[in-house]
Amino acid sequence: MAKRVVSTVFWEDEKVVDMFSPEDKYFMLYLLTNPRTTSIGIYALPVKIAAFDLGYSIDSVKVLLERFENKYKMIVYSKEQQEVAVLNTLRYSISKGGKPIEDMVLREIEKVKNISSLEMTHSRMIEWWSISGRDIDFKIKEIFEKEIFKRKEAKENNTNNKANTNTNTDTVDVSCNDSLTDTLENSVAPSEEQVGVIGAIDFYQQNFGVLNPYTSQQIVDAIDTFNDDIVIKAMQIALDNNARNYNYVRAILKKWYENNATTIDDIDALELEHKNKQAKKSYGKSQKESVAPKWLNQETRQEKYQGKESAIEPKQVSDDEIAALEKLKSSVLGGE
Repeated sequence: MAKRVVSTVFWEDEKVVDMFSPEDKYFMLYLLTNPRTTSIGIYALPVKIAAFDLGYSIDSVKVLLERFENKYKMIVYSKEQQEVAVLNTLRYSISKGGKPIEDMVLREIEKVKNISSLEMTHSRMIEWWSISGRDIDFKIKEIFEKEIFKRKEAKENNTNNKANTNTNTDTVDVSCNDSLTDTLENSVAPSEEQVGVIGAIDFYQQNFGVLNPYTSQQIVDAIDTFNDDIVIKAMQIALDNNARNYNYVRAILKKWYENNATTIDDIDALELEHKNKQAKKSYGKSQKESVAPKWLNQETRQEKYQGKESAIEPKQVSDDEIAALEKLKSSVLGGE
């Protein structure tokens, strides 16, 4: 399980001291320490997951996100990507430097979906980095700037390529049968999202039973967060465990999300690790159960002892020995 270190400087921050209510402090600490957070403070955070973690309603979480973004100016939240950037996280999360820390920051930055989150974080932290005097802060600043430059360059190249493609397409003389043209214009292909939703819902109805509107919406939300194949895989695992209810499926998806398992390969590796741990526990338990109780050991010793006694054969006495014994007996009786 990952650990997040929050500096005690958090409690001395001017906004925390002067403006935050107890609920604000609780929510800010959640943003800094929840299972999905990263050291750079940019990570995926669906509103429904946050509501479940905090025990709040979805509307309450939306209000808090809006307050921290528009009033306190401490976060940026992308509704499209469901990604949050806690702009001051790097002031509290990095307590030491070194190559492992630099590599961790680089990995986390590469997973960020929204470039504006990187730009806003960089803009907010630039002053802090310039006065901190720590080598690691200078390194992090360089990593941010390189990643932002790389993404902007890639975006510009992509835009230029699209422009060239459109220019070439406009010069092509297209002629076709009118009826075929009408057919193509009137037909609408389903989007990838629609195909995914249909697949998961059909799978649920075929294997779990009647689907109510509430569960249907949960499945749609799950596909938005993961994808169709992953949601169906969670349903298959639930069926393998004879659990025909969506609460079990949701618990599986939540575990995968908290462990950053976002592909089928990631999930297979996570499930294999879980099975190996369970196998080790079962083996240890069977070893303990195989130890014989004391009473059984005592019986075994008695059986071995009795076996030795029964194995002793009686000694054969000769006629001369019998005569000698009779003579000794007569002499003793006669002496009396």
